[in-house]
Amino acid sequence: MLSFKLHNLYYSKKFTMLISNNYHINIYEKMNVQKISAITLKVKNMKNEWLFYSKIPGLNLCYGGPVSSFSSFEMTDEFSNSKSYINLELTNGLKCDINFGRIIIYSQNVDNLYDYFKHDQDISRLITLKNEPVDGLWGERYFHILDPEEYELSFAQVITYIS
Repeated sequence: MLSFKLHNLYYSKKFTMLISNNYHINIYEKMNVQKISAITLKVKNMKNEWLFYSKIPGLNLCYGGPVSSFSSFEMTDEFSNSKSYINLELTNGLKCDINFGRIIIYSQNVDNLYDYFKHDQDISRLITLKNEPVDGLWGERYFHILDPEEYELSFAQVITYIS
């Protein structure tokens, strides 16, 4: 498929233009990806996962619960008012491959969030804190944790340097 870029937007009118040798060109309008809508984690212990995610500031339960086979937590971007979701799906004992990478979640203040995770007794017994907050060369302050089923989460915030 061939498309073209004009002024940083991909355009399409959902029409096909016939060109020489009977090749067709599909032209698409505004097809850039914009954000992740949801992430679904397959879990073996819904109660522990639900307990952890329900205690993260800014995540609100919108479906399910600690004894459900599926739970969904919603977060809202304060600037765009857009919503994203972290879903938990019970696997009923099926083996999960957790070597998928890392989920990065923005926070208003990673230092405060880190302290909250470290000092809240319920959370600190469920997770593993991998590092204290550090400044990344790419302009984010972040820390990593392992959730109750060892999914790696990174909590980050954009930082700006004053020169």
